[in-house]
Amino acid sequence: MFDIPISDASFTEVLARVSFQLIHRNTDLVRNGELTPSEHMRMVANELQKAGFGALRSFVLSYAVRVTPLYTSRDVREQLILDARRGYSWRRVVYPPYKSGRRDPRVTNRGVTRRASIERN
Repeated sequence: MFDIPISDASFTEVLARVSFQLIHRNTDLVRNGELTPSEHMRMVANELQKAGFGALRSFVLSYAVRVTPLYTSRDVREQLILDARRGYSWRRVVYPPYKSGRRDPRVTNRGVTRRASIERN
């Protein structure tokens, strides 16, 4: 299932696959013990932010949060691809479950939640 051509993949799935390749493109620092895998992924995310690739940065940070000694980056990739194939929203695929259900920001730039401002009117 994970070797399906990209021609029929959703945008979310493509981002999951590309971010995986970006993480593994330069892993020499991790292999030499200079960086932990999480530090390496955060370094890649910072470079993507500087280059203006915010969506890819979100996926790389998702890998950084989810990777553990027992749950490898390949496992994370498979889960992200599976969630994308299930038709989940971009937010639900990238963010942990506690954050995936949010529809609007909790606080606006004025410090008032959207719900509170509607209730006052």
